[in-house]
Amino acid sequence: MNRTKVRLWQKVLLFCALLLVTQQLFSQIKGKVSDANGAPIPGVTILEKGTSNGVISGTDGNFQIKLQKIQGAVLSFSFIGMESQDIPVQ
Repeated sequence: MNRTKVRLWQKVLLFCALLLVTQQLFSQIKGKVSDANGAPIPGVTILEKGTSNGVISGTDGNFQIKLQKIQGAVLSFSFIGMESQDIPVQ
């Protein structure tokens, strides 16, 4: 193979790698669960609706979830004694 073709393939592979990394970065969601007064709520279950993918908020109310599907993703928040809430990811 000549140098031009090798460089072209290198650029194509680099582009594909960057595309995959970018998709992974955008599928990571971080947030904080808090009550009406702004106090953090630990132990809230956060599920990606339609999947078994979920996490629980930490003692400071913070959570981080990696989405399985990016388009049309909805997070479902639930906690004992409180009304569940579904929030679309934007």
